[in-house]
Amino acid sequence: MTESPLGGAMPPGGDDDLPPPKWPTRALLWCAGADPAALVTPELRTRYAGYGLMLLMVGAVAAAVCLAFLSTVLAFHLWLLPVSLGWGAFVFLLDRMIVSEVKRTGGGFSALWRRIVRYGLRLAIALGMAYLVAEAMLMLVFAPEIRRELVSVVELHLDEARVHKRDLEVEKIDREITALNRPVADAKKRMEDAFQTWKDQNDKLTTADHNTPPGDKAAADWEVYETAKDVYEPLNDSLVAAQTRKADALKPENLPTLTQAEADAIRDDRGFTAREVALRRVLAAHPEVRQWPWVLRGVLLGADLLPLLTKLVTRRSTYDEIVERREARASWRDVEEDKERRYRDGLTRDLRHAWARVSVAMGRDRLALWLRGDSPEFSSRWIRSNGSNGANHPGGNGSNPSPGASSFGSGHSASNGQKANAGGGAPPPPPPPQ
Repeated sequence: MTESPLGGAMPPGGDDDLPPPKWPTRALLWCAGADPAALVTPELRTRYAGYGLMLLMVGAVAAAVCLAFLSTVLAFHLWLLPVSLGWGAFVFLLDRMIVSEVKRTGGGFSALWRRIVRYGLRLAIALGMAYLVAEAMLMLVFAPEIRRELVSVVELHLDEARVHKRDLEVEKIDREITALNRPVADAKKRMEDAFQTWKDQNDKLTTADHNTPPGDKAAADWEVYETAKDVYEPLNDSLVAAQTRKADALKPENLPTLTQAEADAIRDDRGFTAREVALRRVLAAHPEVRQWPWVLRGVLLGADLLPLLTKLVTRRSTYDEIVERREARASWRDVEEDKERRYRDGLTRDLRHAWARVSVAMGRDRLALWLRGDSPEFSSRWIRSNGSNGANHPGGNGSNPSPGASSFGSGHSASNGQKANAGGGAPPPPPPPQ
């Protein structure tokens, strides 16, 4: 009996009996993002090797359909190969991240939200690629019909180009008419006002007034009218001519002709837009194949989402339990090591602080003793200066103690002096006052 990856004893025939995987199996397991050491049964190893093969196939299909789409839209170029391979690698790595994710028990709302975002991104990519690539695949499938239909599409585009050219001319005439409307209206009003002025003056005249000043004024008014008329009539003729040209241009039989360069450019156009129009005309003319775009989109979408669907429908396996237990142990070990490190650092810090406090207290006590004269060094110096064996020094055992010495201080000094003399060496110097 050996220890199992889940803890406890493992019966014979377990992980220890599995031979190491060969390099093709290891490569497929790497593609699936699986750890061979945690695959404790041949079934798990076979399953995850199949996952790796599936991911490789989905990535290859993604690269192929990307190349087909770009070649259909832009025409084939060598630089499309690395772009398509890059897209296939991106899809492969994204699916590998999804498949290799361990199915955990619980995880909370945050883990669920991360899965929803990741799976939603994968679904959006699959939907967009299925819609775009389906158009390119349909153009490849219906290529003969599209080529035949392009003849009609070219004629349609020629007519559209002539209509567009006519519209541009009509727009230019409209701008000319708009520019003439206001001057013609003003000139007409001035002419009508001048005529009305002359008419009012002329109606007041009699036959005898023609050579008089009133007659001369009427003649002057007529000259004003003639001048206004000379201004109005050319402007009005230009306006009428522009309106006539617009009416003639709007007639269907008077569509403008295209230049040879414009017509050749349209006839040589075999781009995505022209083929898309031809494809729509082919599908509209053949109702029996109208459902093909949706069938093709469904197939592409299902193939692209196969790793995600596999991840969603599979149940939690022994591999998931082993990996989760291993991660839990690693996390527990990290937590324990962090606790031990923090305890060791805290203990070292407390010891350092304790020694600092003890050193400060000892220095303070020695300084206080030295200032009071009760230190061993002070006692030995006093004894040597008086030439006595300590009988008459303050705090000694003599019969004449020094006046003013307290019994506590004397006894303490004597005992300290005896210890200092008994030590047989020079006492340490007192610490400097702080």
